[in-house]
Amino acid sequence: MDEASIQAAIRAHRRLKRVYRHPERAPEWPEVMADLADAETFYAGLGELTPDQALDYRRIRAALKR
Repeated sequence: MDEASIQAAIRAHRRLKRVYRHPERAPEWPEVMADLADAETFYAGLGELTPDQALDYRRIRAALKR
């Protein structure tokens, strides 16, 4: 997973939450959540995170908790 894919997953999650009253019912929701889970695994495997990566990692973890 690369940075562009991670950013795309975060943006897709935000878009679904804005557009749908119940985003979990959107057809693309499982794919977006799977991408976020992959991104979480990627960041968890890195030793040191840059400040931008740390912010994205917090956003990803918050999205996965919901």
